[in-house]
Amino acid sequence: MAALTPRLGLKSPGGVVEAGTADMEAYDLFLRAGFALQQRGADSLRAAAAMFARATARDQQFARAYAGIAEATVLLPQYGGGGYAEDALAVREAAQQALTIDSTLAVPYMALGLLPKGMGEWRTAEQSFTRSLLRDARLAEAHQSLGELYYTLGRTDDAVRAFERGALLEPANIPVVSEFAFALALAGRLDSARRVIDAALVRDANNGFTHFTQALIRERQGDRAGAVQSMRAALQRAPLPLFVGAQIRLAQGAADTGTERAARTQLQDMGAAPGVALATAIAASATGSVADIAAGMERAIDERDPFMYQLPLRLWWFDPLRGTTELARIRKRLGLPREAVAASR
Repeated sequence: MAALTPRLGLKSPGGVVEAGTADMEAYDLFLRAGFALQQRGADSLRAAAAMFARATARDQQFARAYAGIAEATVLLPQYGGGGYAEDALAVREAAQQALTIDSTLAVPYMALGLLPKGMGEWRTAEQSFTRSLLRDARLAEAHQSLGELYYTLGRTDDAVRAFERGALLEPANIPVVSEFAFALALAGRLDSARRVIDAALVRDANNGFTHFTQALIRERQGDRAGAVQSMRAALQRAPLPLFVGAQIRLAQGAADTGTERAARTQLQDMGAAPGVALATAIAASATGSVADIAAGMERAIDERDPFMYQLPLRLWWFDPLRGTTELARIRKRLGLPREAVAASR
């Protein structure tokens, strides 16, 4: 139990007082749920939400466990587990229950901020993240959420600072550290980004998005074959349409026709599943077809694809659209400021 405590951000190995329950079985469920939460992936997040719920069944005043339900549930759409609109009620109910028991908690406000962020309500999201950090300035995930919001809005330097704070607070939190590397890459600080992501992978290689970020950094540094290899590792851990579309792009850049052909077949087999429209747009970005890229992105907005509200339009994948009326229309549909579509460095 003590070994897990730093990863969960608890303040002492004793933990029971900080966690808010005297029921040791509920506390054990809370710890195991927190570990599953860190692993990400739709299955792990569902398992985390279920264990948090079991903890609240044992102790109905366990505020932090209700907060955990909200956090695990609101993260699901990013990992292929549904959409923000369909999960909104469950997130709000769990967060409100946590705050009713303990109004000083920070995690519920972070979860409540992730909902509007996932639906393009940028100002509301920022207000919630700020409220979260006012309650606990040491909550690494709140700094991470704010950083994600900033890079989507085009505020890359602010994003780097937010992720850096989160990574310094919890250097063992791989999702936070991976996002720090991603923001560094967007800011053009590729050597630093490479060091951060390589260190994250040494610590824990189980998160698909860590390999995804390594693939982007390798691509940007001209290591095309390495980028394909990293994206293959991401797909092995999470076969998301986003990763398949990225693999098609990367394989084209590396002239790896076998990998490209296999990825195209995989994407085709997904049919019209959620996420395929954006994946098709990303696959088209390798050839620079403005019409195909824009069409896929427009369909993704129609489908409320979570990644349309997460992937920064500054990403170099979208460079073929830079300065076009198509990108201006997409930006307006997402409610983003003009700086959100400036080129990355």
